[in-house]
Amino acid sequence: MPRPIRARISPAHLAHNLAALRARLAPGTELMAVIKANAYGHGIERVYGGLAAADSLALLDIEEARRVRAIGWSAPVLLLEGTFGFDDYAAVANLRLDFTLHNAQQVVDLQRFFDTAGPLAESRVFVKVNTGMNRLGFVPDEALTVMLKALGWLRQGLIRHLVLMTHFANADEVTPSGPDAPTQAGRLMALADEVRRQDAARGDGVSDTTATTAADFTVSLGNSAAALGHAPIAGDIVRVGIAPWGASTGPVHADEAGLLPVMRLSSRIIGVQQLQPGQRVGYGSRFEAVKPMRIGVVACGYADGYPRHAPDGTPVVVQGVRTQVVGRVSMDMLTVDITDIPAAGLGSEVVLFGDHGLGVDEVATACDTIGYELLCAVAPRVPFEVLA
Repeated sequence: MPRPIRARISPAHLAHNLAALRARLAPGTELMAVIKANAYGHGIERVYGGLAAADSLALLDIEEARRVRAIGWSAPVLLLEGTFGFDDYAAVANLRLDFTLHNAQQVVDLQRFFDTAGPLAESRVFVKVNTGMNRLGFVPDEALTVMLKALGWLRQGLIRHLVLMTHFANADEVTPSGPDAPTQAGRLMALADEVRRQDAARGDGVSDTTATTAADFTVSLGNSAAALGHAPIAGDIVRVGIAPWGASTGPVHADEAGLLPVMRLSSRIIGVQQLQPGQRVGYGSRFEAVKPMRIGVVACGYADGYPRHAPDGTPVVVQGVRTQVVGRVSMDMLTVDITDIPAAGLGSEVVLFGDHGLGVDEVATACDTIGYELLCAVAPRVPFEVLA
């Protein structure tokens, strides 16, 4: 009999969440589902049935792009970090990928590809601007130069479309210590206006019509937090990362937005201990009983991806009843309080997150982390079940 831990995946919940996110956006907004990190730990192939509700996909590396093309995805796929070397552009052409430009070497490599191999006429180019995140991206003055150059590529037919993109640093913060989403959006839109002004003034002779129109480039600003809390400034293309999986870091919680968990992690009790006052449980004897207690030993540990640092009080659900972790999580087991659940015993189901109102965000908050980490951390040794 196999070990009882299971991760259950619902593509139908993914489709529901994408539809719920689309309903929050302006008509005509492109909904781009981010499926990096193997679809946030869910498995690209496992969730494919729910991805049809998206207009496009975004991921990090070419091997993941090959996977989505191999299973039948024909709509746009964006390489969020662009290429990592000149040779990658051949794969971009073969797989018909969109890609990001965020540093000068990528621009040099792309021009070299055009000069030696020809156009990427099926690709959209996303020029990333650093508007306050201070991670990837050109500062606005550099981005202006790149955008003007890219408009020339567009008019020569070397690329299919051009997108000006940024990433919000604090869209999920109520009181941000850095630039808020409206501030970053304002910086990007000011840059967009300057691109159009300088393009109209330069008269470069690339085509009979050099003045930039709305059709020449679009903007992509929003992430999940923007889609949930700042939809009016989400832009023409919204890149939703965590929200499709039924989680959120704010400002609107997943359940408030009608989002459903796509992953349910559960296991069963494989042992029961009776503790008397003063007795302790687990490595380091962290937890001490102050009254007679029943402790359930659950087949789930940090080797399964559950956080070792989960404190006493981290919520779990046993036999449909909410209770808590007590004692330190070990490699293969964790211990929970079943004192007030008399029906619980050997074989009782334990929901770690994703059902009975226990969202991954709540567990993550108890563990001083974020739902992204818990979803991505589920280990390969955990069996996955995909619901029809």
